[in-house]
Amino acid sequence: MSQQMKVYDERINMMTLKNEGLSESLINVMSKLSDMERQLQQQRQQHEEERQQHEEERQRQQQNHVENCQQVEQVLQQLKGNDKRIDVITVKNEGLSESLTNVVSKLSDMEQQLQEQCQQQEEEREQHEEERQRQHHNHVENCQQVSNHYQTYGTADDKRVKIMFTSTCSDVF
Repeated sequence: MSQQMKVYDERINMMTLKNEGLSESLINVMSKLSDMERQLQQQRQQHEEERQQHEEERQRQQQNHVENCQQVEQVLQQLKGNDKRIDVITVKNEGLSESLTNVVSKLSDMEQQLQEQCQQQEEEREQHEEERQRQHHNHVENCQQVSNHYQTYGTADDKRVKIMFTSTCSDVF
């Protein structure tokens, strides 16, 4: 029974270490997700600033249509590049979000398993304690019966009864 308890304790310790590792992984994933969101916001802001600059430039350069068209083409290429980067970041964010969901689900499952194991161990401990108390109670009753028998039928010269009583019941009296 104590061997099983040791095995259960080792399993709980292993699961606790795994949970701590998963918690660190979750923190890292959340940090990376936050960094990606900041980058996305910065790129969107940069994108908006570039659009505003483009509009100001177009208004100033309205007299020269050819130059204006070249600048618009250049800005459009930059916007396409930014859009591609935003698309890549969005895909990465979706992947991170899915990974995070999986990690949270796994952590929840592991927590449930750990709670069930703890409950099972507590029940086994209580059963073991009840069995120990029952055995102790039976032992005390047996010793009292031996003592009563010895006092009723035994004599000071009856060594067999005296040895049996002394060896089995010394912890009770």
